[in-house]
Amino acid sequence: MQALAGSGEGQIVKVKWLELALDDLDAAIDWVGNYDLDTALRLDDNVQQLVSRLERFPYSGRQGRVEGTREAILGNYVLVYTV
Repeated sequence: MQALAGSGEGQIVKVKWLELALDDLDAAIDWVGNYDLDTALRLDDNVQQLVSRLERFPYSGRQGRVEGTREAILGNYVLVYTV
C-alpha cells in the first residue's frame, strides 16, 4: 500500500491515497473477510487509526527500504508512504 502525506512534523497533514493503494487495501480486507468478517472489520479500523496517526505524526514510520519513502507496520502489512 502506498499513501502520500503532506510535509511537516507537528502539524496535521492530509493523507492522499493512491488508487493502487486503495485497491490493495480493499483486496486485503475482502480476502480476510472471506475467512473472518470480524477480523476484516478490525483490519480496516486499524488501518484507519494508523492513517490518522500518520496525519498527526507523518515521520513516525520508519525510514523506507526504497529511498524517499517511509513505512508504517501494521501486523503483517506494510504501509509505504512519502512525506
